[in-house]
Amino acid sequence: MLQKVDIEDYYLLIVIKRDVHNAVIGRYTGSLLTDTGIKMDVHNAVLVRHTRSLLTDTVIKRGVHNATIVRHTGSLLTDTGIKRDVRNAVIVRCTGSLLTDTVIKRDVRNAIIVCPKGANQ
Repeated sequence: MLQKVDIEDYYLLIVIKRDVHNAVIGRYTGSLLTDTGIKMDVHNAVLVRHTRSLLTDTVIKRGVHNATIVRHTGSLLTDTGIKRDVRNAVIVRCTGSLLTDTVIKRDVRNAIIVCPKGANQ
C-alpha cells in the first residue's frame, strides 16, 4: 500500500507493509493536511498536521509501541525523536532544502519516507 500526498514543496510517501501492526490513513484538502485516522487495535498512532508551509504536531497515542516526533522550522526539517522501547526507529535528516537519509532500524514493521518534490522515488 502506497500513498502519495503533495504538500507544497514536499511529498509524503507512506509505505505500509503487508500484515503490519500500523494503519495510517491520510486525508488531504486544499493546502491543508488533516485527519490521519488510526485503525482499531493498531500498535502505532501517528497524527500529522500541516498548515501553510509549516509541518507541525506529530501526536503519539497512549500505549503505542512506536513514537515518532517530527518538527519543521522554516525550510529545515529537524529533530526526529524516538521513544524508549519502540519497535520502529525513523531518523530523518534535512540539509538545506534537500530531505535526505531516512534510516530504518532492523525488524521494524513500518517504513515512512518524506522527500522533496522531484527527488528520486
